[in-house]
Amino acid sequence: MTADVVKSRGCRRCNGATSRVCALLLAFLLYAGSAPSLRAQTAECEPTGCQIRAVAMVHLGLPYRFGGATRKGFDCAALVGAVFRRFGVELPRTAARQVLHGKEVPVDELAPGDLVFFRDTYRRGVSHVGIYLGDGRFIHAAGRRRGVIISSIRAPYYAARYVGARRVVS
Repeated sequence: MTADVVKSRGCRRCNGATSRVCALLLAFLLYAGSAPSLRAQTAECEPTGCQIRAVAMVHLGLPYRFGGATRKGFDCAALVGAVFRRFGVELPRTAARQVLHGKEVPVDELAPGDLVFFRDTYRRGVSHVGIYLGDGRFIHAAGRRRGVIISSIRAPYYAARYVGARRVVS
């Protein structure tokens, strides 16, 4: 799974061999559970969209749990927080607060690793967040029956609720 993610040609920012090696190393360290802060262990590498995508994909299929912030179950904001925490980036606990961080990104400039936000999913206002993967897809903790999945921002449900995107790493 990780090799497929890393070899993807959809990333505009990190298509060099070094980025692929770093992404594989990061995914391995995550699987091994020996990486409290991946940024500290790979200081020469700023996290790229492909690396963030590789770490996020490790969570694919995990269960959803409202308020959950462990591998036993994540909600959307906790999933995003857990992925970025692996790179030493601390984000607020909720989607409504995460949307205030980083730099705004127009939809036509989305890149892997950007955060995508949606409104009015289970309550009014910004209430859902995911990590953009490229090609109009994002990974997120979708709900009790679905868990961590990949969806399209163009799907009618998400397109109607899309608020915007933020880039929290350069």
